[in-house]
Amino acid sequence: MFLMPEYRPDILEQHIASCLAQRNVCIRGVIAMDARDVELVGSRVQSRLAESKAPLEIAAVHFTERRPDGSVRRIRPLGEVLSAAINGFAKEDYLCVVAPHERIFSDHLCSLLRTLQDTPGAGCAWSDMLVEHRSNDKGGCDLCDDPDPAGSAGDPPLGFARFLFRLSEIDKGIPMALPYLDDRAMHLLFGTCKSAPTRRCTVVSSVVDPAWKPGSAVAADLERDILVDFSPEVFQTKTPKQNQEQAPAIAKEPVSGVRLLASMTEEERTQFAVELAHSVPFPSLLKRVAFGIYRIWFRLTSR
Repeated sequence: MFLMPEYRPDILEQHIASCLAQRNVCIRGVIAMDARDVELVGSRVQSRLAESKAPLEIAAVHFTERRPDGSVRRIRPLGEVLSAAINGFAKEDYLCVVAPHERIFSDHLCSLLRTLQDTPGAGCAWSDMLVEHRSNDKGGCDLCDDPDPAGSAGDPPLGFARFLFRLSEIDKGIPMALPYLDDRAMHLLFGTCKSAPTRRCTVVSSVVDPAWKPGSAVAADLERDILVDFSPEVFQTKTPKQNQEQAPAIAKEPVSGVRLLASMTEEERTQFAVELAHSVPFPSLLKRVAFGIYRIWFRLTSR
């Protein structure tokens, strides 16, 4: 499935080229266009597809909700769009979603399909991905890290086309959560199934075009909560290793208050005194008086 939320001739040509480039695999490609664009330029796009002889067809998808006058009322979350598309025209068991800012190499789909067929029970195969960047009029590419479904909001995008899903192996509860996700829709699909890498870099992703993705339709915190509620063992942020190692060390040997205070540095004791004073449930005036007395006593006794 090739996404084209807004009709652009350059994106159409890019999708046609990616489709025609595929080797050693039989595909049924779908150009997912906004329903309003299908009304306006659908015949033009269909003529171009027929001319190219690419195995592509058009599917009308509601990327937006519109008012009667045609203006945009709401941009639908990507998960809602994908859910409707999967239910509407994903007739085959295998699904790959190519975003407008992605290009796929000639061996992309065949290598993903081979990996899935060699891995019984896997619901997803994934490839490595390059991300194009430009700085000071010089271009370059960076190799992305392995996809991490539990990554933070500041991590690089997970990507779309790098995944090939086997729908029969996808968690049956996915349709309940997918429509409510936007930026992390692919995190849900990828993170909830067994996956296998091809270890081949067959996707190039450019900088996301703001015209295609003007902003998240769902708050990042809400998306994180939905994912954690759906599968906490997959999407719950892991505790840093250092904290995991320190916690048992403290619990092994109970330490008395006197020993703990004596082991603190002067700065740590001062901070401890401040936190202790502010934790007392007294009015602010009495708290300041009590803290002043405590501070004098603390200085005298710590010499």
